[in-house]
Amino acid sequence: MTFRAGKLVFSFDYFSAAILCICALSLPDKFPAALLCILLHESGHIFMIMHLGCDRINIKLRCMSIDINDPKGASRPYSEQAAISVAGPFVNLICIPVFLAVYALTGAEFFKLCSGVSAALCAFNLLPVLETDGGAIASAFLKKHTSERAADIVMYSLTAALLIPVCVFGFLVLLRSRNNFTLLLAAMAIIYSVMIRR
Repeated sequence: MTFRAGKLVFSFDYFSAAILCICALSLPDKFPAALLCILLHESGHIFMIMHLGCDRINIKLRCMSIDINDPKGASRPYSEQAAISVAGPFVNLICIPVFLAVYALTGAEFFKLCSGVSAALCAFNLLPVLETDGGAIASAFLKKHTSERAADIVMYSLTAALLIPVCVFGFLVLLRSRNNFTLLLAAMAIIYSVMIRR
């Protein structure tokens, strides 16, 4: 299904929509905070792409991710690619004190949860692994200074080296908390994305 809003073209399939509904129903207390923080994160990327000049941005909701297609993509200078990649985590970073201030004023646990989710999104997305913003920055930097093949080898190696301990840590968090599978699921989603792009 596809619809357009100005320069933005949104598309999603029914499977992705079904997964979203299942998450909303199974995590009614945490899902709204996660959704808000993810939308703020992706809005940072979209705003930066539009600011740097773009006629149309394709946004696709996938089962485990949101793909934002910048038509200029790899043809942009490294500084612009880096600015687009860092815009999402930056929005999450500036939202943390805002959410904490609102929580201090209202006492609403929702905003405390939002600050935690924002911090987690910011930290996780800055990891220099494929399929994250930190990975996009590192990959663009390497491709600027080395060959594309060498950059890919370094990024795949770095991704494997960092995601294995993240998966182990996510599994330990799951065992200790008994219901917090977020980190493990995020790591598995990245591994899946890396595998299907090869």
